[in-house]
Amino acid sequence: MSFSYHHLSAEERASIMIQHGQGATISSIARLLGRHRSTISRELSRQICGLYSAARAAERYRRARRRCGRPSKLQAGTRLSDRVVSMLEHRQWSPEQIAEKLKREHPDDPSMHVSHETIYSWVYAQPRNHLKRLLVSQLRQGKPKRGRRASASNGSAIQVPDHQTIHRRPAEIEGREFPGHREDDLRPGIRVG
Repeated sequence: MSFSYHHLSAEERASIMIQHGQGATISSIARLLGRHRSTISRELSRQICGLYSAARAAERYRRARRRCGRPSKLQAGTRLSDRVVSMLEHRQWSPEQIAEKLKREHPDDPSMHVSHETIYSWVYAQPRNHLKRLLVSQLRQGKPKRGRRASASNGSAIQVPDHQTIHRRPAEIEGREFPGHREDDLRPGIRVG
C-alpha cells in the first residue's frame, strides 16, 4: 500500500479520537484511515495529560502551521519597507526597478535586497486601507489583485493567425481516401455511418 502525504482532516482527527478511546491500536487506526502508522503515532503524541482531543490537536496543529515558513522580508516599519514604499510612492518605480536599484545601492547588505515578486506579494497582502490603495495605484498595471490571467475558457476568442476554415480544405480530403481524413462525432451515444 502506498501513501501520499496530506494533512489530517477534522473528520480523520475525530475518527482517531474515537478509535483511540475504544482501545484500537495505532496500526488498526492507520489501516482504517488509509494512513501510515507514523502519521497516527505523531497525531497521538499531541495528547495532553494522556488524553487525545481532536479539537485540541487541531488547534495545536494550526498554531504550528502559523509559526512555520519564512516570514516575509518586507515587514512594515523596517528600513527596507520604508525604502520600497518611498520608491513606489514618490518615484513611481516598478517593483523590478526597485529590486535592481536596491541591489546596486547595497551590494554588500543582503538585508536590503528584495525580489520584485516579494514586493508585488507584499503590496497585495496589505490590509485594505489607504496605504494599500496608494501602493496598488503606483504599480504599472494598477490591477486590483494578483492571480491567474484570463484564459480562453472565459469566453474570449483565441486569435489564430492565418487560420483556414473547414470549407477551404483540399479535394483529396473531401474524398476521405486516406486514414485521418475521416471526421467522426465522438460524443457518447452518437453513431456515425
